[in-house]
Amino acid sequence: MASILKRGDYSFQVIIRRRGYATQTKTLNTKSDAVKWARMVEREMDRSTWRDTSMAESMTLGDVLSRYKNEVTPGKKSADIEVVKINALLRDSICTLGMSNISRTDIAAWRDRRLKTVKGSSVNREMAIITHAIDISRKEWGLNIDNPCQLVRKAPSSSLRDRRLSAEEERYLMNALDRTKNPYIKPMVILAIETAMRRGEILSMEFINIDFKKRTVLLPDTKNGEKRDVPLSPTAISVLKALPISDKSRVLPISMEAFKQAFVRSVERAREMYLIDCIERGVKLDGKFMVDLHFHDLRHEATSRLFEHGFGIMEVASITGHKTLQMLQRYTHLKAENLAKRLG
Repeated sequence: MASILKRGDYSFQVIIRRRGYATQTKTLNTKSDAVKWARMVEREMDRSTWRDTSMAESMTLGDVLSRYKNEVTPGKKSADIEVVKINALLRDSICTLGMSNISRTDIAAWRDRRLKTVKGSSVNREMAIITHAIDISRKEWGLNIDNPCQLVRKAPSSSLRDRRLSAEEERYLMNALDRTKNPYIKPMVILAIETAMRRGEILSMEFINIDFKKRTVLLPDTKNGEKRDVPLSPTAISVLKALPISDKSRVLPISMEAFKQAFVRSVERAREMYLIDCIERGVKLDGKFMVDLHFHDLRHEATSRLFEHGFGIMEVASITGHKTLQMLQRYTHLKAENLAKRLG
């Protein structure tokens, strides 16, 4: 039988002691509320359906995501990127909701709100973080709640990107990169185009793993969990040899975020240079020039060029690190005019 004790003039404390369960306590504003809560808990204990939600009642989604960022994210290969995503999530109003009250309706409302500013694929990646964070809190941190994300539809998938870098865009981009103060930004862009490596793979390169004689670089820890050797073109070799050596291990001693910001500014600068040139020459503007260009598109471009140069599927896969043909196909948007030349 529950004990209900008056605490002060406006609160009542409920104490429930039941064999097989930890002692449950809760303070409510009225005696009637205290009685109702006690009856509800005892009824659920009788049915063996009682779950202690006290921890969930004291935490918000923001608390869960913050702990996840500090304890789980650092062990991931894409930790830097995930930290940026979680920090963005923490600025959303959904993170103020208590874990005992957050519902599938709240998650769906957040999804629809995010879709107004980012693509469906981005929303789904963010939802995956929320889903995993809540799962960890349930399995390891003692939050007795259901995961509302499991009842919410994913956002519509975005169409696969087929963005290619034109020769003129590449020329303007390189000119814009010449104006950056950081000496590592342009080399990183050139290496991406020459090697088809991912951003994280390029940033993690170490001089000790470069064999200039064999013209290869070893990536000991890649996204798919396997090491691989990447062949280096003459251009890539020249870029690497010309790099200033300011760090004994890393080839490009810059952070992910610093590079990201510098690349975005360079793309914007390249478009501005293009617009000025078109106006001065009286040439019609191409509205799509340097628009919607992401750094990862350079990996698309590099992979497509490998196919256009006559490399086979297995050869390209060994260079890029793709595990299946299906994964590789999304990067092989070949230029029809180049294929036509090979037909004779």
